[in-house]
Amino acid sequence: MSIVQTIIGAVASSGSYTPPPTYTLTPEANSVNEGASLTFTVGGTHIVNGTYYWTVGALGAGPGDFGAINGTVSVTVSSGSFSVTPTADDTTEGAETFNVTLRSDSITGTILATSDPVTINDTSLDPVAPFSLNFPNTGNQFVLVSDIGFDWSLGTVYTIEFWSKQTNASTGGIRTVMSQGAASGKIDVGYANGHLLWNGSESLTPEPTPGVWTHVAFVADGGGNITLYYNGVNQTTFNAGPALTDAASEVRIGRRGAENIQYFYGKLAMIRVSSTAKYLADFNPTVTYGVEADTKLMLGSDTPLVDTSASAHTITNTGVTQSMDFPT
Repeated sequence: MSIVQTIIGAVASSGSYTPPPTYTLTPEANSVNEGASLTFTVGGTHIVNGTYYWTVGALGAGPGDFGAINGTVSVTVSSGSFSVTPTADDTTEGAETFNVTLRSDSITGTILATSDPVTINDTSLDPVAPFSLNFPNTGNQFVLVSDIGFDWSLGTVYTIEFWSKQTNASTGGIRTVMSQGAASGKIDVGYANGHLLWNGSESLTPEPTPGVWTHVAFVADGGGNITLYYNGVNQTTFNAGPALTDAASEVRIGRRGAENIQYFYGKLAMIRVSSTAKYLADFNPTVTYGVEADTKLMLGSDTPLVDTSASAHTITNTGVTQSMDFPT
């Protein structure tokens, strides 16, 4: 029996004939940027009004590349629309593709139509070094550096240096850069009430200007004193106090000892601890110094949450992020 005869027979028996529905699913463009929405239009003929379902099909992209990978669409008079949004991330992945299917009954129901492939334009880039460490003004953010051997027992000859950019002045409290605690013989560096803090004592030397990158270096040459340099310029020489002898306590960067207080707010970069006096006169600071034979700790610009010194101290991070704000 021919199709025509079938149709004629159906019309004769029922008095009417409804052709079977047809379905189309059309994206408004063949590509979409990460983070942007793309509208898909349902079309066709003789579609029964109601709720239909759509699902994303990965052709290189994965479920994690979308905020939602399925949903519903209301179709009336053979027309409806919905949007799909690829996720904007911070990772370079290259172009990826996906398509979308229209389904009946549920997101696993019969496929009624499939769209042409759509390309996701990769608009994100992996962050590129150099990086600093960002200490937000939220409390309880610090980097814990493990103790290994006698690395922190530096005696009376050492250099502790870093680049510093406080969010605001330390008026009314202590902003710890690095500390084993406030007791004698421990590393304890920071700012307090607008001045330099060393080994628990507030000096008369003003802290570096907040909001501006400043290279800070404490240099002890074995004579009982410390010379403080800002941007390579001698600021003052003061009594170093007891030798640094605590080999057992961990160092916390951005928090005072083991106490949940006295946090640093702002950014730090190029944190280096050396077992020699690196600078004995004014010098030109750089952002390229790195690991040398006397380096006990180096949190550099490429991986500031990894100690690249030979000691390779274990670093445990709590709430500190990497920033592309870096001294120049």
